Amino acid sequence: MGSPVLVVFLTGTVLAILHSTNALSDDNKEKIKQDMVPIVMECAKEQEINPEDLKELKGAKTLPEDKDMMMPCFFACTFQKNGMMDDNGMFLPEATIKNGKKYAENEEEEKKMEEIAKACAPVNDESVSGDKQKCQRASLLYACLAEQAEKHNIKMHE
Repeated sequence: MGSPVLVVFLTGTVLAILHSTNALSDDNKEKIKQDMVPIVMECAKEQEINPEDLKELKGAKTLPEDKDMMMPCFFACTFQKNGMMDDNGMFLPEATIKNGKKYAENEEEEKKMEEIAKACAPVNDESVSGDKQKCQRASLLYACLAEQAEKHNIKMHE
């Protein structure tokens, strides 16, 4: 099903920051993997990201930003393809909540997911410029989600 690093990465970062993976059933973890692995693999290929690059993110609260913005652009791709960002690179909190609810185990998780998504909505008000605006906003969103995950005692990486 793909690299174990990618699987841990996607369950630990892309969606699990919206609710605790520790509380997810094995069935839901498997569903997340099935839904996300193709997106992650496609975006990794587009951005020329390899599993070694992803290992650097373990526990990271911000994304590394090289001149090509590889990691932020990778996240822009994954956020966009999973419905968290629109084509213009704007965060979609309501769509994120709606899409994430299919993985929530209970009302408490749904509420936590909603709180986190709404807390990160202001990233849309942040100023970004240049030809990598989507990537810059994805970096801001990642940082916000990481901060919110910490506030809600959610481990970003299993």
